[in-house]
Amino acid sequence: KIKDCKTFGDAIKACFSEHDHEMITNEGIKDGSTATVVLFDNGNLYTANCGDSRAILVRKNGTCCALTQDHKLDLESEREVVLRIARERGQNPEPEIVNRRGTWRTLAGDRRRGLAVSRSFGDREFKNSNHGLTCYPYCTMSSLTEEHVACVLASDGLWDVVTEEEVGEAIVMALEKYPILSPRYLAEELCRMALLRHSQDNITVVVILINHNNSSSF
Repeated sequence: KIKDCKTFGDAIKACFSEHDHEMITNEGIKDGSTATVVLFDNGNLYTANCGDSRAILVRKNGTCCALTQDHKLDLESEREVVLRIARERGQNPEPEIVNRRGTWRTLAGDRRRGLAVSRSFGDREFKNSNHGLTCYPYCTMSSLTEEHVACVLASDGLWDVVTEEEVGEAIVMALEKYPILSPRYLAEELCRMALLRHSQDNITVVVILINHNNSSSF
């Protein structure tokens, strides 16, 4: 039973670690993945993320609250985490972290294109070489109120070209105009918005409506 954020955090960390191990030990899987997870329980919203997929909570007035934290090497704090963990694991020499055309990446083995994230599932070539990459999640708990209308989860294909503020405004405006819109329609509209702005990455969007007709819907 989920009692608080620590209980959720402990459970999700164990789950993430188990899934990461399954991917690393599967020789048929070389690549990796990010993850964002949400759990609604007794008026609370628990969130966990690993990598650069993101979740936000949208209010009635269109403003948003970030529920996740990007794990990207563009952040100096994340670069420091990768280097510190690599040292603790005894990696010598230290991971090669470079800035290519404005994007920080870490390199390993044949993956010379590198990774821009500092945490992920899989990516066995990095983790099997005692690299500083981890699957350690960032966890939060938020209390839901009548002011909250939606929770949006999406991959960086959306967030690279559409701001959180634009997502919040788009959802609120659509619901005010067409109250019976389905979450699927809203998610598809956000995908179209990203495509029209020529997003260069994969686009995955999930919209969860909250307090909409007295229920949560996906």
